[in-house]
Amino acid sequence: MSFQGFQSSHTDCPSGAKIFAYHRLTSVPQQNAATKPVIVLLHGYPQNSLMYKKFVDEIPSNWDVIVPDLPGYGLSSKPIRPEDNSLAHSKREWAKDVVHLVDALVSPSVPIIAFGHDRGGRVAYRLSLDFPKRVAGAAVLDIVPGIYVWDAMRLEKGHVETKRSHHWIFLSSPRPLPETMIGSNPEFYFNFTMSSWTGGKKPEDVPEWVKDSIAPFLDPATGKDKIAAACEDYRAGASLDIQDDIKSSINPQEQPKEVFQCPMLVMYSSHLQRRFNVEQVWTSISKPGTVTSIQIGDETTGHFLINEKQEETGQRFREWLAQFQ
Repeated sequence: MSFQGFQSSHTDCPSGAKIFAYHRLTSVPQQNAATKPVIVLLHGYPQNSLMYKKFVDEIPSNWDVIVPDLPGYGLSSKPIRPEDNSLAHSKREWAKDVVHLVDALVSPSVPIIAFGHDRGGRVAYRLSLDFPKRVAGAAVLDIVPGIYVWDAMRLEKGHVETKRSHHWIFLSSPRPLPETMIGSNPEFYFNFTMSSWTGGKKPEDVPEWVKDSIAPFLDPATGKDKIAAACEDYRAGASLDIQDDIKSSINPQEQPKEVFQCPMLVMYSSHLQRRFNVEQVWTSISKPGTVTSIQIGDETTGHFLINEKQEETGQRFREWLAQFQ
């Protein structure tokens, strides 16, 4: 199921990851010349690169685009090493894999615009922090930094966020508890998860983009590996990613610091806005004047902005993208 006008390939990374990606690459970087950034579209949970197969039509054809499956998701793979406490699936390590992918497909000098939804958004903001000279801009969709979510799971806040983000706790539980439970009926689990995060009335038939999302988890040959990788993603999110946020001075319990320096596009649903003051969170930890914050859709729009509101999300992205021409 290739994207129109895109090629695809696998790239071996030093970390042991084998990253599958769709790519539309037309530019030829020239030595000592200003290089236009490449757009890297990063998916979230429980999706894969196919979530963007229609959205890429929203991006002008004069832009180079790379759409990878994150390590362990979709057609990508990465060894799970229980002894490393999920280090290989931390967003910091994934960011290194993404940079290697761009280096291999384009050039070690090309700037990056990191565009990420959900877990991909966490990779996008980690890229901007760990590779500030490479990342020209970052777009994060329907998230606040992970440490803000964990901080909200507190008794004095009524554990409202704990209930809404229960999957964060479930998926990060010790091996092999979540893997075994999900694996007993993965079709039910992933359909339930995606429908509960989708806004408005659900169609009678499961949409194609939902089928694309859950298919890798249902594969008899590799589905268990994909489920395990997703759990590793969340185990890292419950430990190493929090530590890395704190090391980068992202901490809701301290005075906010101007951590993010590059232009940021923040797009969010009304449902996330009810839980967090999304614009305030991102502007408080970013350089003044660098954040463009936009709510997408209305009360009937759920978490999957790309798939539920493709045209609106695409228009807002193009407007923000114009500054990099």
